[in-house]
Amino acid sequence: MDDSVIQMIWQRRDIAYAVTDLELIVKEVNGPQGLICGEESKCVGRSLYEICPELVGFEEILEGVLKGKQDSIKLDFVNREGAAGETRYLAMEEVPRRDSSGRITGIVHLVQDITVRGELQQQITQSRNQLMLLQEQIERQNLELTAANTELRRLDELKSQFISVAAHELRTPLTSIMGFVEMLLDKQVGTLTEKQREYLEIVQQNGLRLLDLTNGLLEATRLEAGRTELVLKPEDLVALVKTVVSQFQSELSKRQQSLFEAYSPGLALVLCDKARVIQIVTNLMSNASKYTPAGGHLSVEVKPAKEAGYIQLTVADTGVGIQEDDQAKLFSRWFRTKEAAALNSMGSGLGLYITRALVELHGGKIWLESQPNLGSKFHVTFPLAM
Repeated sequence: MDDSVIQMIWQRRDIAYAVTDLELIVKEVNGPQGLICGEESKCVGRSLYEICPELVGFEEILEGVLKGKQDSIKLDFVNREGAAGETRYLAMEEVPRRDSSGRITGIVHLVQDITVRGELQQQITQSRNQLMLLQEQIERQNLELTAANTELRRLDELKSQFISVAAHELRTPLTSIMGFVEMLLDKQVGTLTEKQREYLEIVQQNGLRLLDLTNGLLEATRLEAGRTELVLKPEDLVALVKTVVSQFQSELSKRQQSLFEAYSPGLALVLCDKARVIQIVTNLMSNASKYTPAGGHLSVEVKPAKEAGYIQLTVADTGVGIQEDDQAKLFSRWFRTKEAAALNSMGSGLGLYITRALVELHGGKIWLESQPNLGSKFHVTFPLAM
């Protein structure tokens, strides 16, 4: 091959070389200026260790190359300072130089400028180190979060235990108080004046409110602890709904509210806990009546659900409705809507939380449609008894 072609290849590939004798004294240098020495004259006659100090420590291996016991020595990503003070990355290789008879006569010191690849490798290394640091931080934060969550669960369990004990302790004397108030109102211990009756009815009303709160607290703690068990049997959902509706007739009459009922014929039985379904329907009916003004309308509908294998119950009203930003929080513990607060209606904020939990225990779903001042629709699905 023509020497000019070889020179072009050296230049294009940023490759330089130096040739030494057996004493490792440089005899010849070629390639891009500056890769090995600034000038050829500055390299010739010098020791290989002078022009490549990175080989210090490799003396035994280099001796093996000279004796033909070692193929080569490779040094990757050797960084050097360039003429302008910039960092240059070089790849170096020491290979034996042989004459025409194959006898080793020295070392060929090859140098290639790999600065672009070196900078990329440096960036990759830095990025990997940063990722490792981030991973360590994430792992440390995960451990801290795990510890915090464990502590929160412990505190939550303590809170639930306290609420359960407190509710039990409250319910016993409350039941007794309510019993005596009922005896007084029934005139079992004598006639009452109008003022006495008025006061006793206030006591009874607030007592019922406290009793409802304690029962709600006990129910919520049982659900959270997973201690609520369902007795699932095939039941006629329409019959259960009608039972609840009949119990609400007098209350609806007092509030001058009308009720429309619609039941699809020939519906299959649902698999449910009878007492819990009555509790679910009662809570939905109670809310519908409570938040609908006098003269308003309620409706109850039972029909096949769009989702196969389910029957759907819908309780609707023409009441105050629920604002959109409240709807997502409606089934949370202790949450009460702005409309409920404005009406000053009694309630613990646990009713719909318990209702949702009971519906989901049955394997069903609950959702709502509502607009302020246009009423609400609550939909519940129950699985069919297969």
